Amino acid sequence: MPAALWAAAVALARQHGLYTTARTLHVDYGALKKRLNATGAGRGPSPTFVELPAARPTGLGPCVIDLEGRRGRRLRIEVTGVTVADLVTLTQGAWGRGR
Repeated sequence: MPAALWAAAVALARQHGLYTTARTLHVDYGALKKRLNATGAGRGPSPTFVELPAARPTGLGPCVIDLEGRRGRRLRIEVTGVTVADLVTLTQGAWGRGR
């Protein structure tokens, strides 16, 4: 195939993808890939690392927790805008883990 046609095929491969172009034009996939890579078009710019911050858990609305121990000890917690994990930590700290 003439060089001008290969150049046109490479340009189409850049735009439409290697497999689709090779299949549509009935040209050898490997040969087209080799020519595409030789022009540097097969590789885009190296990806850069982008840190995505984790979504902050949304807090609960107004919440009242009433706890009562086996010996009658009571604890009432009223909070707004805390997460369930924060509420567990708060309860364990105030009530005590082993009680």
